[in-house]
Amino acid sequence: MPHAPGTRCSDPTCGELATHHGRCETHQRKPWANPSQHTRLIDPTQYNHWRQQVIRDANGRCAVCGQPGKITDHITPVGEGGALYDPDNGQYLCKTHNDDKTREDIQRMATRRRLTP
Repeated sequence: MPHAPGTRCSDPTCGELATHHGRCETHQRKPWANPSQHTRLIDPTQYNHWRQQVIRDANGRCAVCGQPGKITDHITPVGEGGALYDPDNGQYLCKTHNDDKTREDIQRMATRRRLTP
């Protein structure tokens, strides 16, 4: 079965065929060229200081099971009003427990969204 013809690059000055996300290789967006508002608010120095403090406080161990940790996590998500740089709002988790907590956070936020008119 024949394939559809390729589309042109979405840049109005370009006539090349699009290779990815509607753009040719020359006009691909650079990574982090358009960061979210949340990402623009994060100060990398303060965030790294917070992260190191959380890891130090946890002795490099998961807060739930005691295995070696991998991920720093906000106990109360920043999007729900948790403090961004407060070490008391941080915990160090292994991948399994971070995945579990992320799943719970997403379910809680989705439920709240459904209940809010």
